[in-house]
Amino acid sequence: PSQRGRWCEDLSIPKVEEAGGILLYAGSAACYDPRMKRAVRSLASLMSSADVKFGALGEDERDSGDLVRYVGEEGFLEELIRKNIAIFEKKEVRTIVAFSPHDYEMFKFVYPEHEGQYEVFHYTEYLALLMADDRLQVNQSSKANLKDSRKEIRVVYHDPCYLSRYGALTREPREVLRSLPGVVVEEFEENRANTLCCGGGGGRMFLETEAGERFSNLRVNEAAELGVDAVVTACPFCVQNFEDSLKTEKLDGIRIFDLAEFTAHRVL
Repeated sequence: PSQRGRWCEDLSIPKVEEAGGILLYAGSAACYDPRMKRAVRSLASLMSSADVKFGALGEDERDSGDLVRYVGEEGFLEELIRKNIAIFEKKEVRTIVAFSPHDYEMFKFVYPEHEGQYEVFHYTEYLALLMADDRLQVNQSSKANLKDSRKEIRVVYHDPCYLSRYGALTREPREVLRSLPGVVVEEFEENRANTLCCGGGGGRMFLETEAGERFSNLRVNEAAELGVDAVVTACPFCVQNFEDSLKTEKLDGIRIFDLAEFTAHRVL
């Protein structure tokens, strides 16, 4: 827990109680996994560039309880929710911008059942609102750090289960992508509410699945068949699984981006 706030310790992000109650909730994956730390830092940079006054909890942040809930540990879940609500009240949290769809689902749909009432956004929804208000200015000359000199990049967007099935947020990520210059957005055959799971939700990130049965392997092979340059998604589990599957399937020439980092490349 003492390491939890290190993702933002050099970003000059104030404590949430000093920022008008808007909390950027990083979540466990982004706090501890080096790959996802980069993505949530991109999100923080985007919000800062849009002059959003927001804060973080740092070492006071705790897990939302998503995985605990889905593996059935109800007693521990109650404890986590109770402690988080107490922290949010103490820190005067009014609005939560969640980085992970799993945390978004918890704060949006589960915490109200325990008297935890907040205005909750997934970050893709929040970025779409900032762009609609012209608060995020697109860098028209950006090439998104491509290895070659082409200005155009073809991407396919993967809908995370917890964002599309449970949160019904499918339009907003695509609005963000299509607002970026030089980006051609392709679609998987199974998309939106009918998306193919990456295999990481509901606690399955901590179960070993036989290589031939991994949904993430199927997904990256579908991306290869589409001939895209990159897969863009908006969930830390999806990013981790897809990058692992690229190695398993020995696929070169495709990159995996979280939407926040992909957007930051073309906006900042």
